[in-house]
Amino acid sequence: MEELQSPAKRMHAEQVSFEDARRSLREVRERPERFSPATTVLGYVLPTVGLGAMRHATVPAVVGYAVLGAGVGLLRLFGDRLPAARTALPVVAAILVTAASLRWAGPLLHEDATVLYAPR
Repeated sequence: MEELQSPAKRMHAEQVSFEDARRSLREVRERPERFSPATTVLGYVLPTVGLGAMRHATVPAVVGYAVLGAGVGLLRLFGDRLPAARTALPVVAAILVTAASLRWAGPLLHEDATVLYAPR
């Protein structure tokens, strides 16, 4: 974010031509990724498992959280390769995670799946 905020602050503070701002943003966009694909996926798995384990800390649930987190991480990597899909990606990920949870979470956890979304 800092790399994007710096050109924006410069544009507000002084007169910067549109081409200069555009070039700065293009340079930021063309930089190599900071994290490897495996690290990116792990970055989705860990918080998903951590937050999910606060709700349901059983082995099957933790495995399910890890699979869902990895799925979202892989979708994120897919979105990097297909820029047109970036806008719809959060919605698609939410739909897929919700559908998978409703289909498999209830039977896997031996609980009504809707409890995972609205605790009693």
